[in-house]
Amino acid sequence: MNRTEAINALKEGKRLSHECFTPEEWVEGSNNRFYVFEDGCRCPAAQFWKIRQNPGFDHGWVELVKEVL
Repeated sequence: MNRTEAINALKEGKRLSHECFTPEEWVEGSNNRFYVFEDGCRCPAAQFWKIRQNPGFDHGWVELVKEVL
């Protein structure tokens, strides 16, 4: 998916990975202001995208299925 689709998916609380992430890395939308990472860290959504201005982040996003415990 592209950047716009990824932003919208994160707003819906979905979990995403990117083609440049390692297999263990992901980001999940927790609300419209913050994202949560696989290690439990949180980041403001605006900051997440601010440091990902490289055109390589304009595409290559994939939704991951959340594991249910």
